[in-house]
Parts: sequence; C-alpha cells; structure tokens
Amino acid sequence: MSDIKINRKELRPGFWEFDYTKNGKRVRKKLECTHKQADLLVTLLNEVINRDTDEEQISFIIDAENLYARDRLFLRDAIYGLAFSNSTLEDTPAETRRAFMREFLPIEDDDMVVSLLGKAGVGKSTIIQKMSALYGSEIKIPFTDSSRTTTYTADYRFVKEKPEYRFIATLRPIEEIDVSIQESIDRAVGRYFEGKIKEEDIDKLHDGVLRSFVRDSKNLFDLRYSIGRYRRHSKNGEDLEIRSQCVYDWEDIYGMIRGMCDDILGEEFGDDLIFYNNKFSEIMRDEASSKEVHKRYNDLMDFIHHLIEKSEKAIKAKYKNSPAFEELVFDDENSCIYGKIKNMESSDTRNFLQTLTAKEAEHWGDSLLIRIEHLRIEIPYHQAVKLPREDFTFVMCDSIGIAHNKNETGGFEDSTNLGLDGVDAILLVDDSRLNGDNNFTTIFEHIVSRVEPAKIFYAYTFFDDFTKEDLEDDEDKIEYLIDNTKAAITNSMQGNLFNERKYQILTSRLNDSESFFLAGLMDAERFDSLNSMLQVLAEYKLTKNGALDHYLTGSPIVDYDYKKIPLLYQMAVTDYYGQQDDIYDKNPPHFKTTEALTRRLGAGQSYFDGARLLKPVDDFYNCVITTLSPYIDHPEVINFACTEDGNMEEVTEHILGKIRTQVTEKLRKYVNDRFLSEKAKDVWSALYLEKGVGTDLRRRQGILREEKYLGSNVDEYLRSTRAEDPEKNAEHMINIIERVIRDAVEYVTDDENSSEAKPLFETGHRKRIM
Repeated sequence: MSDIKINRKELRPGFWEFDYTKNGKRVRKKLECTHKQADLLVTLLNEVINRDTDEEQISFIIDAENLYARDRLFLRDAIYGLAFSNSTLEDTPAETRRAFMREFLPIEDDDMVVSLLGKAGVGKSTIIQKMSALYGSEIKIPFTDSSRTTTYTADYRFVKEKPEYRFIATLRPIEEIDVSIQESIDRAVGRYFEGKIKEEDIDKLHDGVLRSFVRDSKNLFDLRYSIGRYRRHSKNGEDLEIRSQCVYDWEDIYGMIRGMCDDILGEEFGDDLIFYNNKFSEIMRDEASSKEVHKRYNDLMDFIHHLIEKSEKAIKAKYKNSPAFEELVFDDENSCIYGKIKNMESSDTRNFLQTLTAKEAEHWGDSLLIRIEHLRIEIPYHQAVKLPREDFTFVMCDSIGIAHNKNETGGFEDSTNLGLDGVDAILLVDDSRLNGDNNFTTIFEHIVSRVEPAKIFYAYTFFDDFTKEDLEDDEDKIEYLIDNTKAAITNSMQGNLFNERKYQILTSRLNDSESFFLAGLMDAERFDSLNSMLQVLAEYKLTKNGALDHYLTGSPIVDYDYKKIPLLYQMAVTDYYGQQDDIYDKNPPHFKTTEALTRRLGAGQSYFDGARLLKPVDDFYNCVITTLSPYIDHPEVINFACTEDGNMEEVTEHILGKIRTQVTEKLRKYVNDRFLSEKAKDVWSALYLEKGVGTDLRRRQGILREEKYLGSNVDEYLRSTRAEDPEKNAEHMINIIERVIRDAVEYVTDDENSSEAKPLFETGHRKRIM
C-alpha cells in the first residue's frame, strides 16, 4: 500500500491548511505558521501517518533538529494538535466568512488602509461619502441618517474608474440576530403593559407598542428594514402611513404581542408595571410556568423569521439575473453575497446597493440591512479627488459609531472585534462643532496601547461650522482645538501609559499641516481640505521606512524580562475587578439591563448597549493591553542598529509598535475565545435564566463571580495545551510575544560576521491579511 499523501496550501499569508487522511477519515485542519514550519510539519505528519511514529519518537525527532527552543516548543504543540489530538483547528463560522471575504476581495500590500474611529455622528461616513464618485447621486454609500449612521463595519476600497467593481457582504445568520428580535419584543411587551395600566385608547396603544417594537434607542436594529412600514393611526383613526403589502403582517405582529400580554395580565389587573415586566421575564426563562405564553412567543419569533426570509427571497429573485452585475452570487453555504458590478450608473446597481445600505423610509421592506455583518466594496473615486499617483488606492474602514462618553472607564464596545494588524493609519475623528469635546478620549487610550503612535492622525470635521464667541479667525479655532486635544492626550497618558518618546510623536502631529481641519464637507464644490488630508496620508504610506541592521546572529530582535509578566497580569486583573465591582455592586444597573447583558453574552456577543453600556469582555481586554503596552515599550535588550540615514528613535518605535500590534491582536482572539467559549456561554445563559426572589442580586453576583473566574484563569487558559509537560507549562502570553518576535522579524544568516542590512518585516506576498 502506497503512502498517504499530505497536502498543505497557504490560505492567506502565514495561515495554512493541512489536508490528509487519518484512520480512514479525511482531515483538514488550519494553523498559523511560517513557510519553514509548514514544511517541517508535513515531514512530521508523514512520520505519524505513514510510519506509525508515536508522540515520544516525534519529540525526539524535533529535538534532533537544529532549531531554536521556541521553534521546538511550537512544533511539538502544532503536531500534537494536528496528529494526536482529537480537537479540530477549524475556523469558527464567523472566521470562515471573514476568510472568504479576504479571498474574494483581498486588501493588497500597496493599498493605503485607514481605519476611521470616533463617536457616533462625528462625520466618519461623511468623509467616505465625499471621496466617492457616487457623492451627490441617488446611491447613499455610506448610508446616513440623522441619528446613528453606520450599522455595520464596512471597507470602501477606492479605485480609479474601471470596467467592473467587486463587492462582498457577509451575512449574520438569522440565529445571531434573534437576540435583537427578542429585545424588540421585550420593548413592545413593556409598552403594552404600560398602555393598558394607563388605559390608553386602542389607536395610541397600537402605535406605541409598534413604535417600541421597532425603535432601538441606539438605531442599530430596526425590523422595518426587512418587513416594511407599519400602519400608524392618528387620534381620529385616520391612517397616516400605509404600505399595503405589509399592513396585515404588522397587524398580525401586534395581535400576537397583545394576545401574549393579555394572557399575562388576565381580565383584572393592577397598576404595578414592574410586577408585570418581572412576570413576563420570569415566564420567558421558565417554559413550564406558562406554556401558552411560550407558544405565542415562539409563534411570533417564527412569524418574524418567515417575514425576513420572504423579503430576502424577493430581493434575490429581483437581482439574480440583472445585467448590471456579473456573477452575482447569494452564497448560503458561506453566508455571503458577492459579485462584480458592471455598471455603477444603472438603476439596478443603485437599487441593489440600497438594499445593503439604505435607511430611508422609502426603502423599508426592501432591505438586507439587519442581516449585513461586514461589507467590502470597490468604489470609484470622485473626479475632484487628487491622488499622489494614478494607481493609488485608499481603503477607508468605517466602524460602527462608538457610543461611549467621556466619563467611562475601560475599553470601548466591540473592541475585541476591531482588527488593526493590517491598518496603515488610524484617523481619530471628532466634530469641531462640539468645541473640542474630545469624545475620542476612550478610543485614544485603547488605541495607543495597540499601535505605533506614528499611525495615529487627528481629523476635525465640519470645521467651517465651528463657532465660539471669543475665537476670531480660523487660526484661533485651530489653536483652540489643538490645545484641547493635547490636554486630552496628556490626561490619557498619565500613569503607566506615559512614555516620553511616544508622547512626543503623538503631540508633534498636532499642527495645521498634519492634523486635518475639514471644511466644506457638505459643499459639493469644495474638496480642498479633503484633498489635503488624503495627500498627507498618502505621503505617510509612501515614505515610511523601517530599515535597520540586525547584527546578532540567531538572536531575537528584542528581548524581554519575562519574569515580570505574571505580576503585570495580576495588576491588569486587579484593575478589572475594581471596575466591575463599581459597575455591578456599588452602582448597579437596572435589572432589565443585566438580564439583557447575560442573554447577549449567552449568545456569544460581547456587550449590551441599552439604558447603560455594559462591556465586560472589552473592559477586560483593555485592562490587559494597557498594562502590557508599557512593558512592550521597554525591552531588556535591543539587538539592532539603525541604518546610517535613519532615526534610531523612530525605527525603534516602529519596531515596537509592530510587536505591540501583533501581540495585542493575538490576545484579542484569546480573550474572546475565553469569555465567549461554549462553557462560558452556558454560565451566562444560566445567569439569564435566574428566577425567583432576589434574581437581580444573584445575577449581578454571578456576573462578578464568572468575570473573576475567567480573569483569574485566563493565564491558565493561555498555557500550552499539555500542562502536564513541564517544558510546556510557561505562560502562553510569553509564547505569544516570542512567536511574534520570531515570526515577524527576518533573522540574519548563520555568518556571525554578517552585518548585511535586512528589511524588517518582509511579507513576500501581494495580499495582506485583513
């Protein structure tokens, strides 16, 4: 019998799939490693599968190789996972969707990738809209409205005009939006109880219930996008809004909500609203308490699913064979829609893009908006945009508007899903009209712990609308905004985050040529300030250089005192526990807020933004990286020298910034995996299902208890998979840092006398990882 062939292919730079047969079954597993490590793993797999070599013998083979200790440890762990463990190394469904997006529409190394961050409504989407050839047209890309603008993460890849433009949108499975649907029902039920107790007339009650059903206070989720308008009544009963095809659907929704609530209220009811809200919550957590109410609730969920599916089928049928597109694919297996737009001017293109993006009432019922997880699309530049060269490509990443306020501590919401490893620059956006309110303080403190400071730029939108009584001209206004921002940076970097070199880089950019005071954003004829900003960003991309001489053979480019890590980790978790005690014990949120949080955590979502913003996963991640950042900034040993024409301080910060980014990116995934693992989700769900007297207190205590368990055990969780092996019992955080240093930096030759200059972070690939 011939040997079983072991195939491996690189799915994206540094990420490999191994394909082989073991015990008669085909196995495909994925792993992050270098090209050399992939070759060695194929050799080791061949020994296991075709030579029946056991684990002890494989360890002997690895030890016999002339490898660094770190490489030997990595290969042992990897081959154990690939060949001896029953665990799979497969991507999660969400990771699979992201991988498919990267494959269909990759971000290239030459692209200038800019991440726009700022509080909701400061003008991030307006900047992107102004860059687009669609600016001023009927196509709203990005979409805007008067409240919450961006609803999902989107990457806009701006290109010169060409025959076709690629796009791909990944979709959240319907199960993932069920939590938002359930919260819509909760709001409607509470409003019905309130209206009945107040003895409202039927029209006012009808309108109030359905408005509560669709009105998410953060404007992130609205079922009208999929279902269409509801019938709204005036006091005299006259119809104010009617969309005939969905009138009866909304009446059915209202009828189901009314029937469910009436079952709870009974024929004679009191005036205690809290009692009925509590009763509804307890019934939802205990099916046996009222099977009839549960049946009505489940029927309502099924009906909403049916309406969403019906709307999506109609959209699919409408555009499937449109000549405006090439290869328009509705891919159910990968939960995405992708294709190529052949004609940006056509009505089909406009109408289809509006199904992905539009919020205007005229498009309700003909929209996929609540299903979109992430959009990536190529857009032609506006003809007034000036570029440093013809083929220059900007990728503007528009994130969900962050809803923090200045008084909050900890990280901002969903930060554990914000990837920064492929980003060239970060644009912190603030609205000039807020008089330098510095709403980006929370973002700044988090971002400065993750990236090199040279990547951070500042933009002040709507500068021409900024007025202040004692400021006479633009120079005074600029000075005022810069002073406020500098004060915010100074305040943010106090304590362990302060680093003189980093502080100087961050504040030196606060001037009228490297900070952007964007005027004329709403003027179709003015592009001067926008073009000035794009020119500075492009020059940064084209001129940054990290060349150096790496002169110690076989040594890492930097080295750290790893004995400090356990102490640093303990400092981080102590800070985290203090924050969480303040939230849940000293200043507890409303019981419905903690109820909603545990339901969301149980569904694998990291935060809840309602009456209060609760974000335990993001807060923990923020505590860890802000504690670790100063440590990364100060290695024990630096094993490189700058080239003759280079600036050693700039190169050092460039190198440490890359290490910081890659370490925090890996920690981001580990924290998510730990807090939202299946085991943890079971605990969160059990807390949501708490019932009886003292439910709120027990739930809050349970949240704190689980947070402290997860926090204190993350260090254990981050250990190697085989803790019984003393050699593998080191803190995985140390392994993360060492792997980043090893994998990201080119080592010199074995010639100890070699001083040949080498590029610092070679990719060898055209496609970047994003």
